Amino acid sequence: MDIISFLFQLGSTNWLFTAFIGAVLGLLLPVVGKAIVFGFRLLSRNQIEGTWYNHFFSYDDKGTLFAIEKIEIRKGFSSKFSIASQLVDNPTATYLGKVKFEKNFIVLELRARDHDENVYCRFPTPPILTSDTALVGASLAQDFSGYATAAVNILARQRLQEDRVLTLIKERSSVDLRNRTLRVARKQ
Repeated sequence: MDIISFLFQLGSTNWLFTAFIGAVLGLLLPVVGKAIVFGFRLLSRNQIEGTWYNHFFSYDDKGTLFAIEKIEIRKGFSSKFSIASQLVDNPTATYLGKVKFEKNFIVLELRARDHDENVYCRFPTPPILTSDTALVGASLAQDFSGYATAAVNILARQRLQEDRVLTLIKERSSVDLRNRTLRVARKQ
């Protein structure tokens, strides 16, 4: 006699068996739901997916550094899009994260794999992302010396030269001295 038929021969539904089946279904249903949604996501293509390069200036104990981060954006299981990134000049500095959309912004949330750091980048969402699109945004992170820093970032499909990045930063960002803020937008 197997256990299932034994439980049903008791004359009434066994509450322990019912609770166990309910717990198993309660654990599996959210995962199955995410798997189904992920399957539907795989059928569509979004213009944000693919390889991007994040260009920014940072500091270390020696001075200002120009850094480029290669970012791979692909469909995610627990979030709509996931990120894997690494610094071009330092491939051991790797980050994982997710992409979120807030109003008219693309928000990248990254977490370092080999040290304790979270990075948040915010870029305005253009109507169409093309191969020559350069998004100018802001980030909050740690510099290479471990201090908190805010920076202007340039997110593009291809690697840009340092002088091009400087030009974009000058054209599309400003420091509002009256309100003591850094603004990333087109100058009027």
